[in-house]
Amino acid sequence: MKSKHAISIGTLFLFTMILMVSLSYLPNLSFACDIAVVSGQYTSNGRPLIWKNRDHGPRWEQEVRYYEALDPSVGGSVRVVDRSSLMPAIYPDGSVEILSGGVNASGFAITNTTVYENDPIHEYYSNANHLLMEEAIETCKTVEDFDDILANFREVSKNWDKIISGNFVVIDAEGGAALYEIFSGNGFQAYLNPLMINKFDANDPEDAPYGFVNRTNSHEWIPRDSDTQRELRGADILLELYDEGIEYPDDAYKGLNFKNVLMVLAKDVCGDDPDMVNGIPATNPNKYYDYYCISRAMTNIALVVDGVAPGENQDLATLWCNLGEPSIGVSTPHFPAALAVTPYAWAEAGMETGTPTDDTVTCAMNQAINDQEIDGLYINNWDYGNPFIQMDRTIDYELLRDVQEWTLPLETKIIMNTETILDRYRKGDSFTTEDLYDLSHYAARFMYNNYTNQSDDYFLWDFGGVLDDVDTTVDDDTDSNPSDDDVDNVDPDANDGSTGLFSFTRFMIWLLSIFANF
Repeated sequence: MKSKHAISIGTLFLFTMILMVSLSYLPNLSFACDIAVVSGQYTSNGRPLIWKNRDHGPRWEQEVRYYEALDPSVGGSVRVVDRSSLMPAIYPDGSVEILSGGVNASGFAITNTTVYENDPIHEYYSNANHLLMEEAIETCKTVEDFDDILANFREVSKNWDKIISGNFVVIDAEGGAALYEIFSGNGFQAYLNPLMINKFDANDPEDAPYGFVNRTNSHEWIPRDSDTQRELRGADILLELYDEGIEYPDDAYKGLNFKNVLMVLAKDVCGDDPDMVNGIPATNPNKYYDYYCISRAMTNIALVVDGVAPGENQDLATLWCNLGEPSIGVSTPHFPAALAVTPYAWAEAGMETGTPTDDTVTCAMNQAINDQEIDGLYINNWDYGNPFIQMDRTIDYELLRDVQEWTLPLETKIIMNTETILDRYRKGDSFTTEDLYDLSHYAARFMYNNYTNQSDDYFLWDFGGVLDDVDTTVDDDTDSNPSDDDVDNVDPDANDGSTGLFSFTRFMIWLLSIFANF
């Protein structure tokens, strides 16, 4: 009896040809990301940080998970992972996990951007960017440990079938902070040569005059002009935050720190005036062209690791994650030292029953933010049922401001109340593993209950001796309008030139999913 899952030689050949053609187009698409590393010598709180906005519109499903220690001296880790698939018919159980970034119990943290190649074999079979990050977060305590991994990447019989092409940012609990541009090379030699590496030390004024280094999806060996505008914009905002910290040195919430990276940089939508688009008069503020913004239609998470300063308790290293499009989402804290992650960040239901449900590759907070996004703010989500729908790179700016009237004060409450509690721990108050878990779980519950009711005060904060009475006025002194030198004038209704290609590739992926069911 022939299995219904059997595939004929002809079908397999056609499947392979479609796969090769489809993958040859995919690297040209803007599955882009933004990252930065900031030295603790330049942050307003003295702690180093890393940041990432992940841009990958088709794969919005994201979770935060805890991973037990492989090396007890390093400790476990909390990570942001993508368990979805471009071909869900092939991997319906979410068995393939792609790491976006995370932090371990030793205070070592890492995240990255991919620098896409034009070789589909390199890009989609051999690329090991996420595997490199997994090894690092499982084995590294310091930036120097990461250097050792890179130096030994081509050890005999190790990684013989893997290549690297990307930018990586790392921090540790000893003050280390660096960005790496890494490339294996082209052709067959990419599997034989040592890695090509440019390392930028965020503590070195020659590498980082203002203590930070940022990148998008380009490096020395694969430059891309299409990403230059966002990289410049990210650097401008980081510099403005640094300057603000100099101007207001006694204000803990001013300047370059995790809070403002989450709430200013990660949420950037290219300006504050709905009558302007990228510095020029808007023809339609309800169709705001977001291609050069840091937070845009295809962005599906923002993560920031607020590290620890030398001598501080490593247990207070914190992963802040906004599990949705950052301009409308709300971030919550997670701790590797808690030895667990709140089910709001990995389960879909039963978060308070003791039997959370994890039947899909998303989670409660991720779903809540995505539902808000679908509700008219963006109209460009991928639809695998109809692969010919073009991507609309616009945002309803006025609706965004309506949503932010409650999301911004909600996030401010979570950050400031959490920091009030963590500052007590930093100053010597005793705490346990359970205390850290309870704080993370409460913050997630607070976020979810308020967010699903579209309010910042439906559910009042009453945890850790902190009452819901903080000042949630959102300070917006930072100039988020780019200069003419940074962003070209664009037509807000224009397409970036990828629509036909984008639709063709979506069609290829759609066909692949169909064939996978035969």
